[in-house]
Amino acid sequence: MASKPNLFHSLVLFIILVAFFLLGMIYQQRKIVREEKELASVKERLKTMSMLEPDVGDSMRELQPAMAKLWYANKYKNYPLALYEVKEIKEIVETVEVLKPVVNSVDVAMVLSNMVNTPVADMETALRRHDDKKFIKSYAQTISTCNACHQMTGFGFNRIIVPTAPPVVNQDWRPATSAIRAKSKTK
Repeated sequence: MASKPNLFHSLVLFIILVAFFLLGMIYQQRKIVREEKELASVKERLKTMSMLEPDVGDSMRELQPAMAKLWYANKYKNYPLALYEVKEIKEIVETVEVLKPVVNSVDVAMVLSNMVNTPVADMETALRRHDDKKFIKSYAQTISTCNACHQMTGFGFNRIIVPTAPPVVNQDWRPATSAIRAKSKTK
């Protein structure tokens, strides 16, 4: 008789264990469903964000006016502004490096990285030393790099030159101290 209660207790214990196992399975299944919904939501957000991601053309449309502003900042000896534009150019190139574009078998990020490491770095040094000759030479090398890349990637019709007019008309290119002196003279 003593074995019947042990069998009963074992059966109850087995049923309880099975119930816990089933509850655990249900919990896990619900957790998986929630995670799948979250994953689908993240995938949808990534899809939307990838459509907003800049492409190489967007970056080039930012780079071109930065180069022109750099030219005019140096022309008017506004070295802080010129150095700021060099920083902007480097940031634009960093964006392209993240995108890792290859256009017609040309690693555009590598070309731009080399450009930043040589002629742009030389321009920055020239600006810090107020060396116009070195700046002009490095600026020309940078433009040459741009045009060579355009040729290699099939965009040779897009030729960059030294700017002949300021890229914007609502910016005073002179250093801040010159602008302040000019205003005080007109009063």
